[in-house]
Amino acid sequence: MQNTFGKAIVQLRKEKGLTQKELADTLGVTDKAVSRWETDKNYPDIETLRRLSKMFDVSIDDMLKGDLKIVPKKTPIKRIMVIAIIIIVIAYMFPVYNWQRVINYNYFGAQEAAYLMFRGWPTEYAEVQQIIDLAEGAFSKVGISEAEAKETYGALSRYCITDDYENVKTQKHKLKICSVHLKQYTSEYTGYIWVRYDQEGLTEEGDIDMGSWDAMALWCLEKDETGNWYVAKVREMP
Repeated sequence: MQNTFGKAIVQLRKEKGLTQKELADTLGVTDKAVSRWETDKNYPDIETLRRLSKMFDVSIDDMLKGDLKIVPKKTPIKRIMVIAIIIIVIAYMFPVYNWQRVINYNYFGAQEAAYLMFRGWPTEYAEVQQIIDLAEGAFSKVGISEAEAKETYGALSRYCITDDYENVKTQKHKLKICSVHLKQYTSEYTGYIWVRYDQEGLTEEGDIDMGSWDAMALWCLEKDETGNWYVAKVREMP
């Protein structure tokens, strides 16, 4: 649709949040006069045009042509939603609360704790998915011998509930990956995974016989001769 002076006045007035009467009172004219401008039935005199130009901060020429290139304003609700999404994304990608939990214990070094400041990129998570799958298997294993656990799960065997725990028949666990950082060539290892987990060993009656809760662990990674990542060392607070 063709832009007109009337449409321009309607848009400019609404952007200011004014009714026809409020605009009319400001200019010292009748609301009927404003209505006739907005329907392109009449034009204001040159002095009123100057006042409109100053009030709306647009040139007289642009008003008369209706050439305002006005971008509709977002509603406050949309702005709040955008801000909320940004905050959520930042909080997710930069989980500072985890870093504070680790650094306060004075067990892990500053560089190790710093790997918790940024969650890491999705591509890095995909690259170590086989480690995460292996860890889930280790956490789920009950009644396995220590030798078999080490043979199958390597450094992750510490999460197996071995046959040393005779009373444990089943287990419950929750494993959360906090951050993944690969190819850190300036460090001792070439990759790191921070995890947070709960683990319970349950008796046949369902009672808790052993467990760890809200534990933080740093898995130090290397690559084997085939180029696959593996956990070379697990660091946890004693």
